[in-house]
Amino acid sequence: MTKFSPSEIRNDSLLEESTHQSAKSVVAASSQIPGFKSEKVIGLLTAEEINLALMVAAHKDDTDAIQKIAQVLDNPAQLNTADECGFTPLMIAARAGHTDTVELLATLLETPAAINAADIDGYTALMIAALNGYTDTVEVLAKRLGSREAINAINKDGRTALELAVDSGNVDTVHVLTEFLKAFWVKRQPSGMAESAPLEVITDTANLL
Repeated sequence: MTKFSPSEIRNDSLLEESTHQSAKSVVAASSQIPGFKSEKVIGLLTAEEINLALMVAAHKDDTDAIQKIAQVLDNPAQLNTADECGFTPLMIAARAGHTDTVELLATLLETPAAINAADIDGYTALMIAALNGYTDTVEVLAKRLGSREAINAINKDGRTALELAVDSGNVDTVHVLTEFLKAFWVKRQPSGMAESAPLEVITDTANLL
């Protein structure tokens, strides 16, 4: 059963069926424009319509639509435009466990800071995927984030992705996050300290087992 953060519950009002139909029409119309060049499409679609289309494409796991939309954007940061709850297309894809869409969006966003954007309650895409036990999605995001600091970001309740996975009993996700945290910790240690493991990783994992 999918688990929701407070912001996700508020965000669901944007994904009603009528909105789906409207946004799908935007995507379909855009994909038919010859050449699909920025100067042609931007004049026909508002920024709000493009953002809506991205949200729905992420929800539907439509990587082709996302790639088409990305072609009209001058700045990759526009792919990370959030709604009033701070929810982004990457978060929507992460909540559904759409690993291919998450990987595509993370690749297009490029920077760990963009990938680790948080909603108004401090939830990141990684936290949302961890909360729901989407281990493959978590692995993609953790690899893209590339550091313990990014993976260990906390929400407004002071919880990390690992702690949310522990709280939800998602054992496989806990193990994946633990291995990433260990690897990133060892990588930054001076020679001779590689066998040590960070205390918080051992403690959090032990609490689940």
